[in-house]
Amino acid sequence: MDLHDRTVFITGSTAGVGASAARRLAARGARVLLHGRDEKRGEALLTDIAAAGGAAELISTDLSSLAAVRDLAEAVRERAPALDALVLNAGLARAPRETTAEGYERTFAVNHLAHFLLAHLLLDTLRAAAADREARIVVVASNAHRRADLRLDRVADPAGYDGWRAYANSKLANVLFAREAARRWADHGVTVNALHPGVLATRIWDRNRRPLWFIARLFKVFMESPDVGGAAVERLVAEPALGSVTGQYFDVMERAEPSLPGHHERLQAELWERSAGWVGLAD
Repeated sequence: MDLHDRTVFITGSTAGVGASAARRLAARGARVLLHGRDEKRGEALLTDIAAAGGAAELISTDLSSLAAVRDLAEAVRERAPALDALVLNAGLARAPRETTAEGYERTFAVNHLAHFLLAHLLLDTLRAAAADREARIVVVASNAHRRADLRLDRVADPAGYDGWRAYANSKLANVLFAREAARRWADHGVTVNALHPGVLATRIWDRNRRPLWFIARLFKVFMESPDVGGAAVERLVAEPALGSVTGQYFDVMERAEPSLPGHHERLQAELWERSAGWVGLAD
């Protein structure tokens, strides 16, 4: 697909999968709105994209704050009244447990709640683009969702916290959100798909204390490059044949079935309603 008249916004795009996807989409002509917490890395990526002849802009904010997410959405709306693709890629994993200013467990807050709110706040910009062609949302999830034990009554204050389980739960939430959004927004011309980008050597576990930090370092030598995930994101954003595909789960380049809970429509709807309350949306 020729992307020269398209605008794409990617959260968590100053490193890893997001940075790879940003470079790839900018190389195809897209105007890419970058997001990240580290302005230094963001500026370096802007320089790389510009040197390759691409167009990009950087918006820096911390997704662990819902107030900051609202400011981020407003900044995107100012730059892109019509948004062709939204890639919900930012993610983290924390051990031991951390909480946000609003009191939510940080991994769930960033990986799910921030993206749930952001997608709602940018829906009208996606619908504006969809007036002329389809608009796309790509939710970067993980096969880690297959290890989840998501109990919605314990999300705000989970007992017996485990960093790996918290990450898995947030990734199941990504899958549930993508499938419910695909259903609810089907009439808006906006497709929504979830993606496992691969088992990749990213920095997501680097800020954790042992043993997660040690395990992540040990197994990085067996992991693939983040560019594998970047190529998968690029495909879901730009492949013409996927323009009408929605509500699906992709394992890198292939369609796959999520875990059994990922198919559970009642759980999808319940997560949606609870999430709307948690982030302060009427919907």
